[in-house]
Amino acid sequence: MNALGYFLITRKLFDSSIWRDSPHLLKLFIYLVGMARHNTKPKKFNGFEIKRGELVTSLSDISDNNEFTKRGHIRKWSRQRVSRMLKKLTDGGYITMLADTYGTHIKVINYNTYQDPKTYKRTVAERVRNGCGTGADIYNNDNNVNNDKKIYSVVINYLNEKADKNFKPTTKETKAHINARLREGFTEKDFKKVIDIKCAKWKSNPKMYEYLRPKTLFGTNFEAYLQDNPDIKDNNEPYKLFK
Repeated sequence: MNALGYFLITRKLFDSSIWRDSPHLLKLFIYLVGMARHNTKPKKFNGFEIKRGELVTSLSDISDNNEFTKRGHIRKWSRQRVSRMLKKLTDGGYITMLADTYGTHIKVINYNTYQDPKTYKRTVAERVRNGCGTGADIYNNDNNVNNDKKIYSVVINYLNEKADKNFKPTTKETKAHINARLREGFTEKDFKKVIDIKCAKWKSNPKMYEYLRPKTLFGTNFEAYLQDNPDIKDNNEPYKLFK
């Protein structure tokens, strides 16, 4: 691996789901951030471009570059394990897998934001308190936590009302799906729109009604659902795909 240069890691990582997950998942994510293309100029690669925040690799390369020691022996992740961890990072909204013929093409979500030093700059006044920040910083952090809690309740209560369901906004999996979509830039309005569209399509369909749930609505098909026409009933939709 190229050991030259540097990359930035935000302290927000400490509050993320992967910080509380397996250390191997955290290691993989940091590896992907470090290996992603930093240059703003895209690189040509076999007929397509590798843009800033992206990398083209393979399951084998990821495994070879992330050896670890266990009980005195050098170990490697299996290709299957790498694939499972990549899927988990994708489902969590940390990366996107881009479909290309050559290799495994990965995009790190919000790479430009977190690799821009300006994102972390504070004024001198903001660093007064204990040399690291002000009461305003703490206040804003508290507000962010409260806002997160609020959107869980708003979105899930709206879903329960529209779909005649009884989901809890505190469920870990539900919050993870909502967080993943928020990281991609979607808003409360988008969540409500998807709920409205899918309730119009699925609520009266016995086969589809069970899929009016956070796991399905706020999963990786979220953006596609936003583009749906609510006036077109998709009663013949292959519902088995959502299990």
